[in-house]
Amino acid sequence: MRPATRPCPVLGCDQRIPYYWLMCRPHWRRVPILLKRAVWATYHEGQQDDLSLVTPEYIEARRLAVEAAGADRGGEQRGGHEDLKPFPMGYGDWP
Repeated sequence: MRPATRPCPVLGCDQRIPYYWLMCRPHWRRVPILLKRAVWATYHEGQQDDLSLVTPEYIEARRLAVEAAGADRGGEQRGGHEDLKPFPMGYGDWP
């Protein structure tokens, strides 16, 4: 069963977010508009449930957005780049 929430991927953020969000709202607001557009342009509806819909372009856009949101912490991400897999294979695998 899918958990209702997971931690925001920005290192040092303690907020729990819905599993289908990329990051918490305060951090999303810090992402430059061009990166937000890149995330949305490469996102495919349903990819959280069907990994075959996830593209390398989305993973890269997501990585850059999380780095930008955590820029005050050197762009660090929770769990490093391994946490940027589009979605874990087992829903209980969230950190």
